[in-house]
Amino acid sequence: MMVYQIMEYRNCDEHYSWGMYSSEENARLYLKQMGWDKCEDFEIVSYELDEKLKK
Repeated sequence: MMVYQIMEYRNCDEHYSWGMYSSEENARLYLKQMGWDKCEDFEIVSYELDEKLKK
């Protein structure tokens, strides 16, 4: 099962999570709703929670 986390990188020491999402589309939608979709400080990071759920 894949989940997607929005990370904000402000500087070398400050990293913030803006939540976990069930799809990359939902994460992108949240960034767009907040007006952050054009900001380079944000990244969507994918994580595989359980490989067995993928099959």
